[in-house]
Amino acid sequence: MDPRRLAAAAVASLALSALVGAGRPSGQPERTAREAEVDFGGVKAPSLPSRDSTMGFAFPAEVAEVVVRGGASVKQGDILVRARDEEARAQRDLQKLVADSDLDVQRAQVAVDQAQVEFDAQVDLRNRGAGQKVELDRARTTLDARKVELEIARLNREQQVLTLRFREAQLQRYTILAPFDGRVDRVQADVGEVKRDSEPVIRVVDTDPLWIDANAPTLQTLGLRPGDPAWVLLDLPGAARVYVGKIIELGADADSASNSRRVRVELPNPKDWPSGLNTWVRLTEPTGPWASRIVRNAAEGGAEASAAEGSR
Repeated sequence: MDPRRLAAAAVASLALSALVGAGRPSGQPERTAREAEVDFGGVKAPSLPSRDSTMGFAFPAEVAEVVVRGGASVKQGDILVRARDEEARAQRDLQKLVADSDLDVQRAQVAVDQAQVEFDAQVDLRNRGAGQKVELDRARTTLDARKVELEIARLNREQQVLTLRFREAQLQRYTILAPFDGRVDRVQADVGEVKRDSEPVIRVVDTDPLWIDANAPTLQTLGLRPGDPAWVLLDLPGAARVYVGKIIELGADADSASNSRRVRVELPNPKDWPSGLNTWVRLTEPTGPWASRIVRNAAEGGAEASAAEGSR
């Protein structure tokens, strides 16, 4: 064979090997994900939080306390921000006094008991041939009226209990709680600040797992199902690594203009990488040199990335 052709083939082989990081000159680091993205052949898309909630008050409110700051880890139900709630608390306490009292019911019950005694006395008189029918009828109607008043008193008490629940629900709206386990991304309020209704106050996200919405070529998505694997190249420090996620959503409508279809991929994130990282998603398993770069355990890959970042 022509020596020039042999030399050209050797150069091409070396270039391909270097592109995917299978081999580099001694002493030089392997290629990063961004350097090797072209050869990987995936669809580029940013990573997203799997849960994302921006919260505020449903009414104008003055901030009384900010319990957390950006970056803090929170559990569902943790208190994040409080508004001044003295008026709402006083209304709740007043309503609780009314709802806890059954004096009206007791008074109505006593009236029924008294009317029952008078009615029984009139019945006894009539049975002995004494008394007048009109007195018996009057005692009967009085007893019926007292029974109706007792039912009204019971109904009023139930209404007061429901009103107490309403006041308690109103009071709870003065406190913003974490809607799920996650991390505080941003706090947009400070003590003493008056926030308008629906104005953003705090944002909480959950980045484990991460979501990735990739607009993949429509033909590549045909036959895929939720639960099928997807291979993700993450823009992390150090040598390029491929992580295995799973498809959780497939768009029902493909875009004819771009000939693409939305595919949502879920990727475990035990190392707490931030959302917003660039990723490249493949719907077919990588082969060749890329096969050796597949990380089956995201925690192990994260440890490698952290070590690489620390050595810089």
